[in-house]
Amino acid sequence: MGEQVASLRERDLLRAVAPAVLAPLLRRTLVLGAHPDDEICAAGLMQRMRHAVVAFATSGAPKKRWFWKKYGSRARYAQVRRQEATAALGALGVRRVHFLGDIARREIRDQELYRALPQALAAALR
Repeated sequence: MGEQVASLRERDLLRAVAPAVLAPLLRRTLVLGAHPDDEICAAGLMQRMRHAVVAFATSGAPKKRWFWKKYGSRARYAQVRRQEATAALGALGVRRVHFLGDIARREIRDQELYRALPQALAAALR
């Protein structure tokens, strides 16, 4: 019984404190994902953010043909992933979506980010 009371008090405290702790995150916040679909981890918070900005480090299209063969090309698969991510984020109210490969003027393939990390970081900081 004592544990239940303590747990209830902790929950009440969390409900009272959480809005103040989260307030800075709910203004303009950058959500960085390695590839399209990683943004889902922050979907609940993005619904409450005033100005969420999402950046993807890679195109989401791996080098291995197995992943993209039914789309005809890796480029087409990357395009589909981009469209899906942009549409899903639009449904959450996110209007600013960036792909760091576009900014770096170089495709950053999924699962090869480590090779282009300096360019991806430079693009993210622009």
